[in-house]
Amino acid sequence: MAATLLSRRLIQRVNPSDHPDINARDSRLIGQRAQVIQAFVDGRGRVFVSGAEWVAEIEGAAPLAGESVIVEAMDGSKLKVRAA
Repeated sequence: MAATLLSRRLIQRVNPSDHPDINARDSRLIGQRAQVIQAFVDGRGRVFVSGAEWVAEIEGAAPLAGESVIVEAMDGSKLKVRAA
């Protein structure tokens, strides 16, 4: 029991909770480059990033299929992207 309590303290020092969880896939997507696989129409399209296809929204000029965008945020299951 003492070893468990001591190991918890050690883990908290080594791995503080203010760092993002490495298993939180959503937060890891932010800042990554994605490839447009379906052209944006009215600000909505589809992109491929991190081995998966996502619905994406963009404001302003819409890139064509095959071009790159940068993931800025997540809104539920949609990615908010900007032109690269």
